[in-house]
Amino acid sequence: MQITYIGHAGLYLESECGSILCDPWFNPAYLASWFPYPSNKNIDIESISRPDYLYISHLHFDHFDPVFLKKYVSKKSRVLLPEFGTSHMRDALSDLGFEFFIETRNGEDMILDGGYRIMVNSLSSPTDGPLGDSVLAVDDGISKILNQNDARPPNLTLLNSFGVYDAHFLQFSGAIWFPMVYRYDQKLKDRLARAKRKNQLERACQYVKAIGAKNVFPSAGPPCFLDESLFELNDFSDPSSEQVSEINIFCDARVFIRYLVDNGIETSHLIGPNSKIQISGGSLAIENPEDLGDAYEKKREYLESCREEVALQIEAEKKLWPKLKREEMFQIMKEWFEPLLKSAPLTCRGINGRILLSSSNGEFVLDFLTQSVECFQGQICRYRFYFQDGVMEYCLANKVEDWVNMAFLSCRFEAERDGPYNEYVYSFFKSLSESRMEFVENYYGSDTPVGETIECEGYKIQRYCPHLRADLTEFGYVEDGVLTCRLHGWRFDLDSGKCLTSQDRKLFSEPIE
Repeated sequence: MQITYIGHAGLYLESECGSILCDPWFNPAYLASWFPYPSNKNIDIESISRPDYLYISHLHFDHFDPVFLKKYVSKKSRVLLPEFGTSHMRDALSDLGFEFFIETRNGEDMILDGGYRIMVNSLSSPTDGPLGDSVLAVDDGISKILNQNDARPPNLTLLNSFGVYDAHFLQFSGAIWFPMVYRYDQKLKDRLARAKRKNQLERACQYVKAIGAKNVFPSAGPPCFLDESLFELNDFSDPSSEQVSEINIFCDARVFIRYLVDNGIETSHLIGPNSKIQISGGSLAIENPEDLGDAYEKKREYLESCREEVALQIEAEKKLWPKLKREEMFQIMKEWFEPLLKSAPLTCRGINGRILLSSSNGEFVLDFLTQSVECFQGQICRYRFYFQDGVMEYCLANKVEDWVNMAFLSCRFEAERDGPYNEYVYSFFKSLSESRMEFVENYYGSDTPVGETIECEGYKIQRYCPHLRADLTEFGYVEDGVLTCRLHGWRFDLDSGKCLTSQDRKLFSEPIE
């Protein structure tokens, strides 16, 4: 099997069984804030444009690039469709002109016409990607690979049932706005960022250990930020020296490789766009592009050059953002959001407060207590978002159904909150349509029994995390009476079962007598 790395989470697989194009991303995402790192501008697009199969793991725009897919990828390609709880992915790809879909079943082996054996592990909670994420396992009869991209599968037994993998591609870096955009004092922000960076590296390392592939390839991030206002979000520290930042969540592949080595794993490899990976059972050959070192060893200079190349492109996109008056914004929001609020009693109960949405053109309140939208007049708002000019206007004018997959991931805002993280807030902003909200309400409405229990540090606890059902025998660890789930960093007090991360979850926990 030959694998061409096309950047970020993008892979192009070729063997006698055919070709599979995975998650190609070329165009800037999230309001021109994210760009592929290293740049993949030199990829030979013609060579990857007619795959036998197309696999899009989920609808985040650094995996689902509608401009590229529509313009360059053959519509004769057969789409490997993950089994999600909604039809959003199929609908989005159909709108781009794709007609041939192969519906996979979560965790079930499937033999494709060319001879590939595949398995897609579909994740479909409201917090998995934009209401869904997935993992692809591929076997060409000689070699097996696991394309985990940036999914966080909780069932490692299922993944390992596919066989021993020759290559494992996975995310290790940050891909979110927390805590950088929060209006915390710098010491608190640094402490939270340090903990997040530590947790994401530990989690990825845990996946590597549990999967046990012969070779590991850090991928699916980080992006780079080339807008002037976001440029310092990039991690410019050098892991080969003592100048390493421990408070930047967007660490690059070198950091993860060094982390794995420190943890006794020496089977990881640095790759970049246009890297060619030949795998044949136990043998491996990698051909990296000659300029790969510049992207890492001279990172600031490299990204400054990239910034200059796209500056006009970013400014041109900003000029296209709509300009709405306060009255227009309020009218759109009231007509759009109020019916959703009234149809979502579980979400309203989960948020149990007010959200302030603010820009220079107006300030508005989403009131989940009265299920209404109002202009801000000093109401107490537990959650507060302050958007850069044009961001909220863009989402309103374009009726963006998933603000997480646009406004929030752009990092073009600041935020405050009173109290702990509340996943209902972001589930709401992913679900701004009737069908999406129905899916979320049905998910939260399903009872989740405690189920199987395990013994842990003198306690009997439920085996699966009450957040997103991660197997705590794989992802849980205990320090000072607090159990932490590495999958998302949620923490639980073993004495009481109380969640220390959010108010809406509780762990079954009782002492063993």
